Amino acid sequence: MKTNILYFISMLLLTLNGCFVPEPISPESADPIVREATIAVFDTRIDTSINYTSPTFNIATFRFPSNTNSSGDLPNDQRFLKGNWKFQETNFPLPGYTTTCVFQEPPNSLQAGDILVDSIYIDPNPLLSKAILRFKGKFVRIPKASPTLTENADTLAMLFKNLANDTLRFFTGCDQFEKLGVQYGDVKVGRPYIITANNPTGTPTDYVYPTNWPTIKDIGKVLPPFKRLPAEDMDTYTAEFGLGDVFYYTAENGNNFFVTVSNIRVGVLNPILKRVTFKFAEAYYCSICNPL
Repeated sequence: MKTNILYFISMLLLTLNGCFVPEPISPESADPIVREATIAVFDTRIDTSINYTSPTFNIATFRFPSNTNSSGDLPNDQRFLKGNWKFQETNFPLPGYTTTCVFQEPPNSLQAGDILVDSIYIDPNPLLSKAILRFKGKFVRIPKASPTLTENADTLAMLFKNLANDTLRFFTGCDQFEKLGVQYGDVKVGRPYIITANNPTGTPTDYVYPTNWPTIKDIGKVLPPFKRLPAEDMDTYTAEFGLGDVFYYTAENGNNFFVTVSNIRVGVLNPILKRVTFKFAEAYYCSICNPL
């Protein structure tokens, strides 16, 4: 009876913490459950004058699952349902001005899911094709495991299991991955937005960020571009991967995964969409409990 009570208390605490721990937690006791996800290039192009979307229109991203019963999901970013995401702020950055923010795509910090496919480059030699990705969480490349040119679930399960045995035993590898983790991506590509402020009676009539954005006169410091900052980092970052590359990823939900790029391809039917496929499984020993 005492054992059952202790078990119940432990499970209750995990539930209250909002934490998922993959079962079984030991890589020696069972193979990881390898799953698959395929996603196309993110494309928000639309002609609002005739309500015509690009043939390759796609506002889906990929979000990693919170338990082993799921293969994740593909949330649509509804802000881009009608093309560019726009919103306005009044009396900003100066009284009388109306500021309009136009996002052609979301910065990493505001993505709907963990992975957004920025672009794909197809080479006649598949080994030279590249997928340019944007992450919302942290990632670490694993060079010694790359490339892994297989989609065989058993082979990948063994690879992920060996990685767990080799690098994650006693949490030392997890700690190292946490230290090496790169947020968003390792290439900064700039701002995905345009910000303008207009006041027909103002001088000047228009401000454009950052070209001539107003400053605090006393100290010459440029005023912030947003009235309410949506996120701490509003820039865009990317990371390039080839076929068979393997990386460790800490998802937004706090779970950790081994991931390999198993396919980079174009579609068969028009409009010949470009897609990337991932194979992934939880990285046992590396689940982080984040109290609510």
